[in-house]
Amino acid sequence: MTAYLPAEYIPDDTVRLGVYQRMVAADRLDEVRGLRQEIQDRFGEPPLPAMHLLTWLHIKALALQAGVSSVTTTGEEFIIRLPILDVPARERLRRRYGRDVSVKVGPQFIRLDRRSLGGGWSDKLMGVLEVLAA
Repeated sequence: MTAYLPAEYIPDDTVRLGVYQRMVAADRLDEVRGLRQEIQDRFGEPPLPAMHLLTWLHIKALALQAGVSSVTTTGEEFIIRLPILDVPARERLRRRYGRDVSVKVGPQFIRLDRRSLGGGWSDKLMGVLEVLAA
C-alpha cells in the first residue's frame, strides 16, 4: 500500500510539508477526520496514495484510542499487541468475530490472517481496532 501526498496533488512543497506535519500530530479520530475533510476541501478529492496515507492515520488513531502497544505485520498476518486484553474486549471480539477464521484472539494479541483477508485487510484491521476502542 503506497501512501504519500503526490506533488501533483499538493504542488507547493512548503504546503505539502505542513500537511505532513499535521498528519504526524493527528492522534485522535476527530483530528484525522477533520484533516481528511480539510485536505479534500482545499485540494480536491485525494488520489489513491493520499487516501492510503489517511487510512494509515485512521488506523494509528484507532490503535492509540484502544491502548494498543503495537501493530506489526509479517508476510502472513497482522499482529495487534496489547498490554492485556480484558474480558469485556475479548467478549466484544468474540461476538463480532467468533466464527471468523481470519481473526485469532489471544491473551495479549489479536492475529489477522492476511492471506484469507486479501484486499479487505484494512477494513478488518480497522474493525478489530474499533471493537477494542469501544
